[in-house]
Amino acid sequence: MAGRWDQRICWAIAAMVNIIGTQPTTAEILAVPGAALHLYDKSPMPDRKLGHITVVEQSRAQVDAALQRLQGIAGLGLTN
Repeated sequence: MAGRWDQRICWAIAAMVNIIGTQPTTAEILAVPGAALHLYDKSPMPDRKLGHITVVEQSRAQVDAALQRLQGIAGLGLTN
């Protein structure tokens, strides 16, 4: 119907983590619920952005839990 909006709105919480310098293992990242890996096909070198990880979940707690798991993956350099 014209002029009517869809009431089925899906709300989600998202976060993005940049991958800088070294590339972590793809399997480790994809094992984290809600995580999607986006690589830029660049060769690793210090301070170079190689890609990013997007985490999308239904709650802030789920995103925080995913970020906590990503923090433990070598090469991401996440800090609190």
